Amino acid sequence: MDSTQSRIYKHVFLLAADVTKVADSYQLATEDRNGVLLADWRLKACKKLVDQNLAEKIVVVGWHDEEDEVISRSTVIRDLLIGEYGLNPQVLEVIEQKEDGTFGNIRAIVKYMTEENLSAEDCAFLTNFYHVPRAVRLFANEHASLITPLVAESFVPEEFTNIKNAYLSESFSKRLESELKKLGEICSK
Repeated sequence: MDSTQSRIYKHVFLLAADVTKVADSYQLATEDRNGVLLADWRLKACKKLVDQNLAEKIVVVGWHDEEDEVISRSTVIRDLLIGEYGLNPQVLEVIEQKEDGTFGNIRAIVKYMTEENLSAEDCAFLTNFYHVPRAVRLFANEHASLITPLVAESFVPEEFTNIKNAYLSESFSKRLESELKKLGEICSK
């Protein structure tokens, strides 16, 4: 483990990705209207953070659209972390928020940190690398102190071939274009 990943965080906030319903169950979406998601790498990174004792608690933050979804994204992802990745339920917490998207997730994290009296130094948020610039900018707009962004891909080097293939895909180009557009909109406000 290198020195950049040796810090221990009291709370790591996992930004939940889209989920889809397949038959009678829910699973991570591999793509959405903006391209590839690579969300499973976020879950693999959570497992490594917990297994390496780098995170005391993983807080899954996700939108719950009660009109379209029976169960929230954050609950689906928590259940996957327990069932498929073997995480202890004691290290997991869920924040269900009603405001769509990354902005809603960031606002929910700031509210949680305030209510729990958490310092930015004790916390991090986890997402994919393409998502970090927008999340950082939104967080900076909402909170006086920026919490550390953790990049999921840095925790799964064994997936390098899959990462490289994903980055070269047309779907990933679409994702990057979407993220840059969204970041530009945020920065111009």
